[in-house]
Parts: sequence; structure tokens; C-alpha cells
Amino acid sequence: MEDLTEKASLKSDLAFIQTHLSFLPGSIQQLEEAGVTLTDSLGIVEDAKNKIDSIPGPKEVFFKAKMDAVLEKNTALKFLLELLVFCKARRAQSCQEN
Repeated sequence: MEDLTEKASLKSDLAFIQTHLSFLPGSIQQLEEAGVTLTDSLGIVEDAKNKIDSIPGPKEVFFKAKMDAVLEKNTALKFLLELLVFCKARRAQSCQEN
């Protein structure tokens, strides 16, 4: 009986990973590629953070805390991500004015 419960839990966990985290290997691979611009790299990190932040339910808390911990350790990355958000907002504002 316990094996069936474990199998059901394993299936559920695998489905969760497929649904909410399957983008991570591709994101990591993109970041490792030579010649990727800083803007593109920051966009990849920002996209990954947004996807993790949108994970529903109680597991979101765990993954969001992990991502936040990684970003907090890297103060330069945190600054660059904030700069990217600022630049995007500035670009959007400039487009609206024209």
C-alpha cells in the first residue's frame, strides 16, 4: 500500500517539475552560451524569476525563497536586474511619448 502512495506522490512531483520547472535547463544552457549579451542574460534571469514567482500553491514559497536567496547573494546581479527593469520602463515611456 505504501508503494502505491509513493508512486502517486512521485507521479505528482514529476508532473509538478514538468509543468513548472522544465524551463530551467534551457535557461541555464542559454546563460552558458558564448556571445550572449548582458541584456539577454538579464532577461533570461528575470524570466526565470517571474516563472518561479508564478508557481501556484505552497511549493511556490520554497522555490521563491531559493531564487531570492541566490539573487540576494549576488548583489551585482540584483543591481543589474533592477537596472534592466528601469531601462525597460524608460524605453516604454519613450515609446509612448513618440
